[in-house]
Amino acid sequence: MSSPGLSVIFDSAEQAASISNAPEIEYSPTLTSPELIVAVHGLNFKNSPDHARNTWTDGQKLWLKDFLPSRLSKPARIMLFAYNASPAMGAAAIKLDDHAKNLLHWLGIKRKALVEATLDQTYKSVVEATCLLVFFATPHQGGNYSTVGDAAAGIVRACMRNPSNDLVKSLKSSSDEATRRFEQFRHLNEKFLVISFYEGESYGKLGIIVDKKSATLNLAGTREKQVAMHADHSSICKFSAGDDLACELVMETIATEVERALQIQHASMQRRFVITGIGGQGKSEVCLKIADQIRETFWGVFWVDVSSESTAAAGFLRIADVLGSPVQNIDDARHLLSNLNHNWLLVLDNADNLATDYACYFPSGTRGTILLTSRMPECSDYNTVGFEQLESLGPADCVNLLLSAAKIPAEAWAEHELAAKSVVGILGSHTLALIQAGAYVARGLCSLGEYPTEYSRQCERLMKFSPKQAQGRYHNVYATFEVSAQVLESSSQKADRDALELLHLLAILHYNDVPLDLFEASWKGVKYARRRVEGDESINRLTKSHVLHLPQFIPVDLDRWNPFRLREALAQLQSLALLRKGKEGSSVTVSMHSLTHAWTNIRQNQALKRQSWRATGCILSLSYYGDTGWRPYRIHLNVHLQSFLNADSRENISSGTIWINQTLFQCGRLLHQLRMDSMLQKLVGELFSALVIDPVEPLEDLLPLYKLLSKNLISTGKTKEAIKVLERIGHLEERMLAEDHPDRLASQYELAGAYRANGQIKEAVQLLEHVVKIQERMLAEYHPDRLVSQHTLAGAYRANGQIRERTLAEDHPDQLASQHELAGAYRANGQVKEAIQLLEHVVKIQERTLAEDHPNRLASQHTLAVAYRANGQVKEAVQLLEHVVKIQERMLAEYHPDRLVSQYTLAGAYRANGQIKEAVQLLEHVVKIQERTLAEDHPSRLASQHALAIAYQECQKYCIGYLTPSETIAWRSPQGLNEDSAMQPVK
Repeated sequence: MSSPGLSVIFDSAEQAASISNAPEIEYSPTLTSPELIVAVHGLNFKNSPDHARNTWTDGQKLWLKDFLPSRLSKPARIMLFAYNASPAMGAAAIKLDDHAKNLLHWLGIKRKALVEATLDQTYKSVVEATCLLVFFATPHQGGNYSTVGDAAAGIVRACMRNPSNDLVKSLKSSSDEATRRFEQFRHLNEKFLVISFYEGESYGKLGIIVDKKSATLNLAGTREKQVAMHADHSSICKFSAGDDLACELVMETIATEVERALQIQHASMQRRFVITGIGGQGKSEVCLKIADQIRETFWGVFWVDVSSESTAAAGFLRIADVLGSPVQNIDDARHLLSNLNHNWLLVLDNADNLATDYACYFPSGTRGTILLTSRMPECSDYNTVGFEQLESLGPADCVNLLLSAAKIPAEAWAEHELAAKSVVGILGSHTLALIQAGAYVARGLCSLGEYPTEYSRQCERLMKFSPKQAQGRYHNVYATFEVSAQVLESSSQKADRDALELLHLLAILHYNDVPLDLFEASWKGVKYARRRVEGDESINRLTKSHVLHLPQFIPVDLDRWNPFRLREALAQLQSLALLRKGKEGSSVTVSMHSLTHAWTNIRQNQALKRQSWRATGCILSLSYYGDTGWRPYRIHLNVHLQSFLNADSRENISSGTIWINQTLFQCGRLLHQLRMDSMLQKLVGELFSALVIDPVEPLEDLLPLYKLLSKNLISTGKTKEAIKVLERIGHLEERMLAEDHPDRLASQYELAGAYRANGQIKEAVQLLEHVVKIQERMLAEYHPDRLVSQHTLAGAYRANGQIRERTLAEDHPDQLASQHELAGAYRANGQVKEAIQLLEHVVKIQERTLAEDHPNRLASQHTLAVAYRANGQVKEAVQLLEHVVKIQERMLAEYHPDRLVSQYTLAGAYRANGQIKEAVQLLEHVVKIQERTLAEDHPSRLASQHALAIAYQECQKYCIGYLTPSETIAWRSPQGLNEDSAMQPVK
C-alpha cells in the first residue's frame, strides 16, 4: 500500500553502490546532482490502495524503475507521489490546487502550484528547478467521461453524508475549473518543455476518455511534443517489457526531451560560483588565480569589492567608466553589463555582511559569469553552478608554502621540514599566517626553528606583522578577523551583542570543542545559588553575586531553559566564520580556529578580559553547583578548565574577593570529579596562599577547602599527609557536629579510605564499621552513601548491585564502579569468566566516555588484565597492562601507589608469560621506590621484595632472600581491589 507523499523508487547513487550489474550510469555525489523525476497519478476510480504504483505497473514491471533509468544519460532519482484521488472517498473534496500544494510541500518547497510560481517571482526557485513536464492523457480541458466517477462518488457520498466531489468537478469537460487550469498551463515559463501523450484507442464502449484536444496544450512545436499512443486510457502509461514498441517510444521521447530541456536550461541560466571560508584563507587569491587562468575565455574581467555599499558603488562606477558609459548608480552600471553582447566575468569579493542581500549586485542576463567570495556559509545559496568551502591546505602544501615564503632554497627544504611542520601546527595551517611567518623569517628576524618560541612570547606582534610585498586587503591575519568583530560592534541588534559577548567568553576557554550543554547546566545552578543568603561567605556556597555575572544570553529569570538567544548568538558567529559547530559523542560542541581564538583574546583590554574571565568562571562553577552528579558532556571540560585556570587567573585569585574564591572552589570540585589531580593540587595551593592559611591546621569556616585538599592528597599518592589533615578535621567535627551528621560521616569515610591505602587495615575496618552502623540506622537501603560505605567495608557490592542498575544510567560512574566491584567478587568466588564479561563491558563504556588517562578507566583495565591472567589469557593481560603502565608513567609520579601496583602486576604477568628478565627489571624498580617511600614492614613493600626474590630464583641468579615463606604478604591494588591470587595474603 502506498503511503501519502513522496517515495523513492530508484536512486542512481544507491544502485551504483549496491548492485554490481546496475546500468552503467556515471555518478559522482560531490560533482553531479541527480535529476529528480516525480511521477503523479490520476483519479483512483477503483479505490486501489496502491494506486500510485499500479498506475505505472504492468504485471510486476514498474517501467519508471525497471526500464527508464538505463535510457537516461545522467544520474536520476525517481519518485512516486501518492495522494487520495478516490472520487468516492472524503479526500476527493480536496481541490486540485490543494493537491498541487501538497506535492510541493513534500518536495520541500512549501509553495503554491507550479503555474502560480511562474507568475510570482517570490517562488522563482520552484520554476528554476523544473525543465520538463510529461503528461499521459491528462484532461487539461476536462474528460468526456469524468461523470462516471462523479456518479459513483455521488452514491457513496449520499450514504456517508460527505461533501461534494470538488476533485472530479475540476476534471469535467468544459468546466470552469478545467478552463482556468488550461489557460494557466498555456502561460507556463517559456523554458519548460512539454510532452503530451494522448490516447489512440477506445476504452471499450466508452470510447476515447481524453481526446487530443484536451490532452494537449497546443503550444508551439519547439516547446510541446504531441505523441499519439496505440493504447487506451487504462494502458497508456503501463509497459510490461522494455523492448515493447510503445515503451520504446515513450522512453526515447522522454530521454531526448530531457537532454534538450537541460541544454535550454543551462543556456538560459546565469552561471554563479561561490567560494566561502574564514578570513585569510586565500579566497581572493584563488579568484585572482582563476581570473588569470581563464581571462582569454572572457571579453572582459571585472572586480568589485562588495565589503560595503560605498566600495561596491565605487567598483561598479569604475566598470561603467571602463565601458565608456559613465553612470551615477549601481543599477545603471549593472544594466550596462546586462546589455553587453560579449561574455564577461564579474568577481564580487568580500561579501561578508549578514544584513546585505548580494543578489542586488547581480547583473541580469546569461552572458555573464559571477564569482562571489564570502566568509558566510549561507552565501553558498547564491550559486547556480557550484560552490566551494575553502579549507586549510594539506600538511605538505602548508610546509611548502611556508618554506617558499621564508625564501629557503628548495635543496635545503628537507633539513627544515621538521621545524616547518612545528610552525604549521601552531598556526593551524592558516594560509595568510603561514605567508606572514615565512616573510618574518625571510627578513632575518628569527630562524624557522626559533619561530614557535618567538610566537609564544609575542603572538600579537607576529600576527600583525605585514610583509611589504604582496599585501592583500587586510595586510595581516588579525585584520581579517577584526572586520567580522566590527560588524558585531557596529550593530545594535541583541543577537549581535550576545554574539560578541559569547565570543569573548569562548576566548577564555580552549578553542576546540566547547560543549553547549555547559550553558544549560549553569542555568540549572542559578536556582540553587539564589537560595543562599546574599553575603554568605562559606567557601562551598554560590550566591546571587555569581548569577549577576552570567552573560545575558543565559535566561536566568525563566523557569524553563530556553536556548533561543544562545542559538542566535552562535548563528551570528557561524555566519561570520568565527566558529564552527561539531559533535563529540552525544554532545554538540563549538570550536574556533586557533588563530581566531588568539585574536579574540588579544583584542580584549584588561578590564574586558577580567570581566570575561569572571563570567566564564561563574558558568563553570554554577554548572557543577547545580548538578554534582556525573554528566557525559563533562569529559570534554578538561582542556577548558586548564585554559580557564592559566597564569592569568593568578591575578584574580590573589584579589581576595570571596565570591571569586567560591567560584574557584567549585571549579576545584569539578577538577576532582574529572581526576585532574595535578591541576587541582596547584589550584588548592594557590587558594591556601591567597587566604594566608596553614594547610595542615584546619579552620572551622574553611573545612570544605581542607576536605578538598585531603581528597587531592589521596589522589596524588600522599596518603600520610592526607591522614594528618583528615584526623584533624575529625577532631574539629567531633566538637561541631552530631554523630550522625552527613558531613562528619563523610569525613570518617574518607579517613578510613586513607587508612586502608596506608596499610592501616585495623583502623580502617574499625572506622568503617562505625560509619556503616550509623548509616544503616539513618539511611534507606538503596541510598548511595550507605551503599558506598558498605562496599568499601566489606567489598560486598553484590547485594546492592541490582539496586544501582535500576537507578543509574549505563555509563554513570557509580554504576560502573558497582559493576567493577561485582566483577571483583565474581573473581574472588572463582567465577572468572563472569568477571571478564562484566569487566569488558565496563571497559568498553569507559573507553567511550572517559579520557584515555582517566584513573577510573585505567583501574578497570588493570582489573580486567588481572582477570585475563587468572583465566589463562596471559598475552591479553600483558598487552593491557603495558598500556596502563605506559599511560601512568606519563601522568603519575614514580612513587604513586597506582603506578607501582600496575608495574608490580605487569611484572607478575611477565613472569607468567616467560618474560623473566622484564619481570626482574620492573620489580627492581618497584622495590627501589618502595624502600624510599614505605615503612620497612609495609605489606606492599614486603610483597614486592618477595616477588623479586622469586623472580631472581626463576632467573637462576643468586637469590637475595628478603623474606621467608612463612611470613605474611598482603597486597592491595588501585581502588582497594584485591590483586590476583599470587598477591593475596599467604596466611
